[in-house]
Amino acid sequence: MNKWLWLIMALVFNVLFMTVSGQGSLSEELNIQTDRDVYLPGESVWFRADYKVVNYDPKVQLSNYLYIELSTPLGESVAARKYKLKEGYAAGEFLIPDGLVTATYMLQAYTQFQRNDLSNLFVNKLITIINPAVPLTGYKKKPDWQLKVYPLDSRDAADKVVLHVHPGIVKKVREINIVDQDGRVAGQVELYPNGLGVSEINRQDSLDYFAEVLLKNGDTVRAPIPVGKNKDTFDFLWKGSSGKVNVRLPEQNPAPDGLSRITVYNSHLLSCCTFDVPADGKWHEFGLDHDLSREKIIYLVLEDAEGAVIQAKHVLQLPDEPEKIFVSTSQNIHKVRGKVEVAMHTESDEDLTCSVSVVKKGTYENNLHELPVFIIENPQLLPTYLDDKLMNDSSFLQQMEAVLWIFDNNLQSGRLALEPLHKDMEKEWLPETRGITIRGEVTNSKTGIPEPYCDVYIAVLGNNPQLHVYTTNQQGEFFFSLKHICGLQSLYLCIGNKQDDDLEILVNSDFVRDFPSFYAAPLILDTSTRRFIEDLYVNAQVKEYFVEKDTSVTLGKQKAIRFPEPDESILLDDYIPFPTLKDVINEIVPFVRVARKGDDFSLVVLDKKTNQSYGNPLILLDDLPVFNVNELLKISPELINRISVMNSTYAYGEHIFRGIVFLETTTNNFAGMVLPASSTFLEFQAMENQVTYAPPEHREKDKRFPDFRNLLFWEPETMVGKDGVTVSFFCSDDPGEYEVIVRGISENGKKAFGSAVFVVRDK
Repeated sequence: MNKWLWLIMALVFNVLFMTVSGQGSLSEELNIQTDRDVYLPGESVWFRADYKVVNYDPKVQLSNYLYIELSTPLGESVAARKYKLKEGYAAGEFLIPDGLVTATYMLQAYTQFQRNDLSNLFVNKLITIINPAVPLTGYKKKPDWQLKVYPLDSRDAADKVVLHVHPGIVKKVREINIVDQDGRVAGQVELYPNGLGVSEINRQDSLDYFAEVLLKNGDTVRAPIPVGKNKDTFDFLWKGSSGKVNVRLPEQNPAPDGLSRITVYNSHLLSCCTFDVPADGKWHEFGLDHDLSREKIIYLVLEDAEGAVIQAKHVLQLPDEPEKIFVSTSQNIHKVRGKVEVAMHTESDEDLTCSVSVVKKGTYENNLHELPVFIIENPQLLPTYLDDKLMNDSSFLQQMEAVLWIFDNNLQSGRLALEPLHKDMEKEWLPETRGITIRGEVTNSKTGIPEPYCDVYIAVLGNNPQLHVYTTNQQGEFFFSLKHICGLQSLYLCIGNKQDDDLEILVNSDFVRDFPSFYAAPLILDTSTRRFIEDLYVNAQVKEYFVEKDTSVTLGKQKAIRFPEPDESILLDDYIPFPTLKDVINEIVPFVRVARKGDDFSLVVLDKKTNQSYGNPLILLDDLPVFNVNELLKISPELINRISVMNSTYAYGEHIFRGIVFLETTTNNFAGMVLPASSTFLEFQAMENQVTYAPPEHREKDKRFPDFRNLLFWEPETMVGKDGVTVSFFCSDDPGEYEVIVRGISENGKKAFGSAVFVVRDK
């Protein structure tokens, strides 16, 4: 057996052991890249995803399938797809549904095994979808607030102040000053385009201070600057999974028993651990049960005896600067439909697997220097944003500190919700080591009690049929692994060995579907932004009407999983008609007879080698399992095309079929067969076909068709190293600025980035 297969089996056993014993922590990690950040409804998101099992050999893979969902700011899933993971990698096309309104959306990527964690720990990708056909909602004419002021606890002589101006009035601001109660200017505020502002005050105890916003129309917005409530409450020194803390509680609010409690929260505001330290003004060491070394932000919250927050502080752990990828184009200016060559290389000895994307300048947002407005209202989204942020200049870092100070203040005031240390999970999700999993349970509809040791059959219908059978466990649960199926599939589930009308089959959702909601700031368009969006929209419309919609090539196809060829097969048209199906079987179908016991009929199959008779063979009607022979015999022989027989014992996994009878009808509704009440049909989203982006090549000038693409080139798997590599593509008919984006990631998680800009002209 292959050594990697042995290792994977050992890892799966390890997962099961840890699930039962509650010991250890095995986790998977994903990294996702998309061709750009701005899309229109109906366009495709081209992506690549890198997968690894944390702290294991990079060649080891537990899960074989990747799930991606697109969710709205309200957390509602509007599209969901599944993709094959192979050798730690997946790439493909995710189609954005038509009709979505303009907003910031979230691509949620995860494996089934990762569902054992909370959904907001999945790898996320923020994208902007713009629908020019739907009017923008914008901000209210009279917003609920115009200016927020956050005082900061500080031991410095100058108190720091963070301001947040409402995004709806940012462009109307002329200047912002800090003034005292007598109107004297005590400081000026540097305002960023996202509405964040930072200043300092040399405060005098006898004076009150205000933030004063002067608008271009002459109006003034004023807000008092409150004094920070907590001074010198606690300090800490952080070193990965351990550190030191020094707590100094005020004399009028001492800690009981001389101890104070500190809770550590991760980037998503989920608690990781809690520990008690003496409130004696001395340094005390502490250790953590969780590995937080990969967390972008960590929050430490000091609480009193009743659990009320006294003070909150943060740790910002920005990743190392990405390795530079040197990118250059053959020339800076190209003609429409001209060929462009892009050269790439690194200075590292290690070759990197990179994605290369060529898009209209402005559709890739992650190199911007301002934090998006909605991040200020959503601390849980900040780590997601930082995963893609590859430029960390001083301006950006100042905004980061400002927004983290706001989060600290909101934690202290109780305006941010904190998740408890433990949260019960409804189910335990195992890694999909074989095929796509479908799971559920069989219960008694009247009592609600699970039905153990019950045979559940699942049939994949259509051109590539499959049949699977599983015996439910003691909790009435069943698990199926479906292989080699793609696209939307029709499934039929039924119960085999317990024909009870009170039983019902409940199928679990294979996607999460429901995600945490977040605040998304309305998009404000200026003149240049409107022209940019109109350009994208026109390009998309031209492509829709004049270019073949499928710009991808299918690389893989699904396979059927069928039984071997039957031993005997007859066409009913070769024989004289019989009045009933019972007569057909008894008279002309070899090795099969209809038996009767009271009012119940059954089929008997004769093994021609052993002359042994088998009762209750497996019966398949157009690949549908049938267990009620009485209903089967009601079908008119005129609706049956062929009857085939396997008249021997057949082992199907752990189940044994004593003969199989196949009936093929001439209908598309199973000849009107009455199916049991416990059975169910469902539409199942299987794996997406493997596709690749295939841009047009303008080599024959006599074949003129409009070419207006928002994506000129996408290659998710390009090896870039010291020796360099070159890729080429053709420009479209749309002049303007375009950007080449190259992103890579090494086996140890080190990121790399490079970009270049070129211009396309029509002359």
